[in-house]
This record gives sequence, structure tokens and C-alpha cells, in this order.
Amino acid sequence: MSAAQIAQAWVLNHGGVSSMLVGADTSAQFDSAIAALGTTFTDDELFELERNYTPCDLINDYTAGRRIAREARLAQGTFVGELEKAA
Repeated sequence: MSAAQIAQAWVLNHGGVSSMLVGADTSAQFDSAIAALGTTFTDDELFELERNYTPCDLINDYTAGRRIAREARLAQGTFVGELEKAA
């Protein structure tokens, strides 16, 4: 699965999202976007994708001194073992 397909599936798996804009240059890119419609994630996979994500304040995030603090979270579930193997 490509990084783009993972990102598209992640967006589509969030409530309130009813459509996704796709800027495909090739039929393969379009096919990948269509495949994202049927992609689901386990709870561990979602946690791993989101554990270092901090939503930004669209108005103030790029203003000096007003950035939202970003705090890394430790891996959990099936990904804990993967990180220990990589270390």
C-alpha cells in the first residue's frame, strides 16, 4: 500500500468526511485512490498513524510563539515490538 493510499484511507476513515479530492495524473494513481475507499485500519494501526499528530490551529499555528506544543506518545499494541526490533 502506498503512502498516498494510507493518507487517503486515513482521511476517509474520519467522521464528517464525505468526499476526498483526488488529483490523479495517471490511471494507477486514480486506481490507488479508489482502493483507499475499501481500506480500514485496526485500532493499533490508527494509534500508530496518529500518535505523533497534533492538530494545528489554522489561524495561529504559523505565528511565532503561538505554536501548539507537540508531545510524542509512546507506541502501543503490535507496534511496540516493531520499534524494539528496529533499535
